Amino acid sequence: MAPPAASSSRPAWLVPAAVAVALVVGVVVGALVFGGDDGDPVSTPSTAPGSSEPGEESTTTAPGGTATTAPVPTTAAPPPSIPIAGLEGDALALAEAINRAGQLTYRATYRTPPGVSDQITTVEVYRRLPFARRDTYIGEGEQALHTAEFLTPDDGHVGCLVGPEGSNETFCIIAPTGGVDPSDPVIGAIDPTAGTVTAADETVAGVEARCFRATTTDGVVQVACFDSEGIPVVLDGGDGRLERVLVERAVPDDVFVVPSQPAAAPPGPTTPAPTVAP
Repeated sequence: MAPPAASSSRPAWLVPAAVAVALVVGVVVGALVFGGDDGDPVSTPSTAPGSSEPGEESTTTAPGGTATTAPVPTTAAPPPSIPIAGLEGDALALAEAINRAGQLTYRATYRTPPGVSDQITTVEVYRRLPFARRDTYIGEGEQALHTAEFLTPDDGHVGCLVGPEGSNETFCIIAPTGGVDPSDPVIGAIDPTAGTVTAADETVAGVEARCFRATTTDGVVQVACFDSEGIPVVLDGGDGRLERVLVERAVPDDVFVVPSQPAAAPPGPTTPAPTVAP
């Protein structure tokens, strides 16, 4: 399944509410990130907001012009870990690698590799527990579809549809259950319990890494590779590959500011996002 195509003309960036809800809450993050064979060389569509040093209180201007203060965590609550009971061999090693990555603080940018198709996907991950953020860009420039998902102690999982740069417009909601947690270091790309897991040392995206392949009962091959520090380098849910192009260990406070007051989660199931043929 391919990711939703960016509109060729967008006089108003905000899509109808039903589609926006499906896009911003992470329920369809697998389709957004791994939904198609994407990739062409492209510069990172945005930079991390703010530049304050970790541990210092910082301020930023949220879309709409309201100055907000970023919360500064004093303790880091452990993320939900993958149960390892009953696992062994490479499946156990994969679960332990995911759990290890889940404890780390970092910023990483992932992008579909060049030469695959003319559709571009970029994912930016910010992690410093108990906060996390994941930005996904489908396309590039002003036509890119940009979603931002936040995990905060106060609001839980919040999803936002972000307007073009300079528009100061966002639409945010409290995510209903069923989405991929923004703190998930592998973005739901691989499951050590889904099938047969094998591991090997490889050089991927120019980095020495330990790579795990999980072949599901349906024959889908999922891939996750981790560098020597335990940070993911490659993620592939089976029908789309992301390779890391940037990693930093310092994460500023203000990236975790939710840009607008989130609305309540909609009742009932969400509507799947529209898709286009590969």
